[in-house]
Amino acid sequence: MNTRKITQVVAVIIICVAISTMFLHAATYEGYVPPDIDSPGYTSETAFNSSSIGQCTWFVWGRTYEKLGISLSRNYYGDAKTWWTNRGHEGGSVPKDDSIAVFHNEPYGHVVYVEHVEGNSLYFNEANWNGIGYKGKLEYMSISEFETRSGKGNFSGYIYLKDNQTNSQIDSQADNTVEKEVEPTETNKLDKEVEPEDTTKSNDIIEDESQEDEKNNSSHYDLYEMKRFYNDRNYYSN
Repeated sequence: MNTRKITQVVAVIIICVAISTMFLHAATYEGYVPPDIDSPGYTSETAFNSSSIGQCTWFVWGRTYEKLGISLSRNYYGDAKTWWTNRGHEGGSVPKDDSIAVFHNEPYGHVVYVEHVEGNSLYFNEANWNGIGYKGKLEYMSISEFETRSGKGNFSGYIYLKDNQTNSQIDSQADNTVEKEVEPTETNKLDKEVEPEDTTKSNDIIEDESQEDEKNNSSHYDLYEMKRFYNDRNYYSN
């Protein structure tokens, strides 16, 4: 086989690999709506200045706003690798739909918007991977391939955007719920029912009865005096 044929075979192999890679890593899923990088999340509403356009942080911030309507807080203004430690949302090692994957490889780290998880496949969008801005296409990989793509040990975890509460907030709410449940005990209820009303009623009744007795006694006394007065009068008149 001469050199020309070898070159042709190599060229065909390279083209085949490129085409297969394109079809394997560019895909879609039911209900997918691609990013519109001209929408407000990437332009007028973004937390990043114009010099950050094309960066992974700029893209993920914009995609979060575009898709979920969430304006990520100052926790997410720094380099990509700081997003994990500064996060204001729940995080974990299991990928979920609409989560952010964080890598802490040097010098700045990398963040990726996870669009959808289906079985062992992870669909995602990103910008500035290997110096390329937004690629303009949805990609997918196996979860294990995705998490090791920047080298083993460089994957931090997934930030769950749909769960906007931190562990401390949830714990605090749980404590408040327990306190509220414990507060009104049956003993307190009984005490409140018995305390003032019955005593007041009893005093009022006793007072009324006492006044009635005095009234009756007074009436009897007056009648007695009248009888005695008339008896004495009759006695003396005789």
